[in-house]
Amino acid sequence: MPEISIVIPAHNEATNIDIIYSEISKELSKERIEVIFVDDGSTDKSVGQILELKSKHSNVRLVRLSRNFGHQAALMAGIASASGKAIITMDCDMQHSPTHLPKMVAKWREGHKIVQMVRQKTEGIGFFKNLFSNVFYSMINRLSEFPIVSGAADFQLLDQHVAKYLISTKGRQHFIRGTISWLGFNPATIEYTAMERHSGSASYSFWHSLKLAKVALFSMSKFPLRLGIYFGVFVALLCFLYIIYTIVMWFGGETIPGWASIMVMFLFVGAVQIIILGIIGEYIGQIYDSGRSLPAYVKYPEEDEHFWLEQKTDEPTDP
Repeated sequence: MPEISIVIPAHNEATNIDIIYSEISKELSKERIEVIFVDDGSTDKSVGQILELKSKHSNVRLVRLSRNFGHQAALMAGIASASGKAIITMDCDMQHSPTHLPKMVAKWREGHKIVQMVRQKTEGIGFFKNLFSNVFYSMINRLSEFPIVSGAADFQLLDQHVAKYLISTKGRQHFIRGTISWLGFNPATIEYTAMERHSGSASYSFWHSLKLAKVALFSMSKFPLRLGIYFGVFVALLCFLYIIYTIVMWFGGETIPGWASIMVMFLFVGAVQIIILGIIGEYIGQIYDSGRSLPAYVKYPEEDEHFWLEQKTDEPTDP
């Protein structure tokens, strides 16, 4: 039984399969590991490369999806298939360097349920992609109730206890790092520099990033739904002020007969409709939360009591 599972989504990564496995095996040579490649509808020789590797090494597994479901779906499939006590997710292109794996495992053995790798910079990244990344994290953290560490990616270690909560969430579209942020557990963080791809070209385009940003925004925040009620209250305030203006004009005899009553009624009804749409949006938000099947609470396993005691004794004492 492996103690550590490494989950690696692969979409047209045939030239990177051997090197990523070799480097992982070297860095975790003293650990009992399984390496799970998740083929996400590759059209190159990725599957053949993985099967050849599997025939040589008993700790290699292949999860093959029927088509390209996307990076987040591939990660979920791999996590659900993992049997290790700790699960590490990383990319296949060597941008997530295996040299960091021992540090991640060490943090886990200290008692941390989540070890989050935080990207400080990316070698060879373009200006616009870097700008988009910064804007994305800034926007999510302003709108979401559960902030994400800027630079966090899907290079992380999850204890099997956390993984069970993660895979219990429903929905076809996932934003894994957002769900993990919601779960809590006070993750440990390790900073790193993302390297350039080892070989090949990235299949994860800017449009994929934009699609993920949309999923993140709508899964992590109800702000878009609440725009209706905010706008409705604002318009209602303007209507109230305009109603006062209309009444003043009517008393001054400066209005056309019937104009004041029509305007007051029109503005009032419009404001009420917008507020009602906002209230409906709140109910839709509640339905959405129920549909995701998030647990009512998340707890640490009881066998972690020794870790809590260590945390308490590490706290500074008053002189």
